[in-house]
Amino acid sequence: MGMVMTTVRLDKGAKEKFDALCKGFGMSVNTAFTIYVNKVIEEGRIPFTVGMPESRKAGGLELLNRISGAWDDGRSSKEIVDGIRAGRSSGKTRVINDY
Repeated sequence: MGMVMTTVRLDKGAKEKFDALCKGFGMSVNTAFTIYVNKVIEEGRIPFTVGMPESRKAGGLELLNRISGAWDDGRSSKEIVDGIRAGRSSGKTRVINDY
């Protein structure tokens, strides 16, 4: 079976840390990616849990709770989305609406 080349773009700092870790493991970055790809193929899934950091998860749950409250108040999905978009378009980094 022939070999092909794949390119992966990484943040410079992440690449440097990954290079150092792989070297510490006694392998190249190429070997590490090959192990990862073969494990994904073997298991038919990503071999670790992919999730959101707890800090972002908490914010997402807060937003979902606000949206649920808006639905409880009888607001439509369109009204909720319009409120979120209005907050984003005003330049706010965090949407604060009375949901």
